[in-house]
Amino acid sequence: MEEHIPSEAFLHFVWRTKQFCNTQFVTTEGKPIRIVKAGHLNTNAGPDFLEGIINIANTEWHGHIEMHRRSSDWNRHNHQTDAAYNSVILHVVWEHDAEITTLNGSIPPTLILKDYIARSIVQSHQNLMQSKTWIPCQSTQGAATDHRWQFWLESVIVERMQAKTGWLASLVQHWQYDWEQVCYLALAKCLGMHVNGEAFLLLAERVQLKILLKYRDNLHKMEALLFGVAGFLTDSHTCDSQYYHKLRQSYCLLKVKHSLKEMQVSQWKFMRLRPLNFPTLRIAQLAQIIATSGRLFQKILEDNDARTLSTLFSVRLPESSYWTTHYKFGTVAKPLPKSIGKRLQYNILINLVSPLLFLYGIHRQENRLKEAALDLLRSLPSEDNAVIRKWNTLNILSQDALHSQALLHLKQNYCDAKRCLECQIGYRILRNAR
Repeated sequence: MEEHIPSEAFLHFVWRTKQFCNTQFVTTEGKPIRIVKAGHLNTNAGPDFLEGIINIANTEWHGHIEMHRRSSDWNRHNHQTDAAYNSVILHVVWEHDAEITTLNGSIPPTLILKDYIARSIVQSHQNLMQSKTWIPCQSTQGAATDHRWQFWLESVIVERMQAKTGWLASLVQHWQYDWEQVCYLALAKCLGMHVNGEAFLLLAERVQLKILLKYRDNLHKMEALLFGVAGFLTDSHTCDSQYYHKLRQSYCLLKVKHSLKEMQVSQWKFMRLRPLNFPTLRIAQLAQIIATSGRLFQKILEDNDARTLSTLFSVRLPESSYWTTHYKFGTVAKPLPKSIGKRLQYNILINLVSPLLFLYGIHRQENRLKEAALDLLRSLPSEDNAVIRKWNTLNILSQDALHSQALLHLKQNYCDAKRCLECQIGYRILRNAR
């Protein structure tokens, strides 16, 4: 059977965490090596570890360290023609199968790492990589039962927040730091959820907040703007209700005044959606939120309490509203008050308010704002979805929204990608395998 050769990522892990069974290193030429400084991992082009220090036969060397599964990978990657590798002072490999040189003709010493790694660690890593369970470490959950698990989740949630603020940061730059407009855009996307999120985002870009605020005391005109640009008022035969035709008449005037451009009605999805999530109803609710609260971002900064913030998004359309008996234009339904439920309110707080507050804290360099964003998640109940329920079956219980967000990120970005070498739980498993 051919010997299993671990990945370069595994070699990097062993090197940076010093998971060696002994440190009496010698080169392929038999010269003793002492690792003074392992160097720091390079995530860009060039040698793998930068600014290392080694001592070979009582001579100290300063430079970079390159790693490969096989020595011949040096030539296969054309390092012999790349001046960036002239400063390599040590070539660390799993298997030595070729001699190498740098562009300037020097011959870096070679260290065969497999001679210093316990077979148990290699096997443990291989088991994780080949695991077919829901998470790779599912059979070794004992590694995640101490206080380090809590510390790891705290680290993961910060990574989660940084990832979620990425698209918000691009919006902030695009809209020249108009935080109110960005908050409005993100709210619209949240209301559209996965199915209509992008359509809602486009709608909010075309009907900017500053336009809606001009008519904040006139809900009819706000609805006319939103429904008109959304493309729902283009056909006079779509609906015979007085409400519809008044919207259409108002929009025809507003369209010219503000140089608006309609979307295609085909961009909106209704199939397989519960009626309460129909985009027409959500557009009416968006208008109601802006009419009620106006500048949302200012209110978010003024009070970060979850209950107070929830009231910003808990609008209930008036009983006299057309939407009390409709979910879409022209189709009558059983009379039912239409409001934004707790689940969607929490979704907005988790996916809009908290990340935006965190991003603003980064922008202002104020840790209190970032901590307020995390505190908001701590004050909200855990999300309830298939992923969180599965974690619960593994006796890893989500206590609040901060935990559920961390667990979602862990599953999607570490477990599914088998990034066990970058996970604190994976690290403990491999360390305990020594």
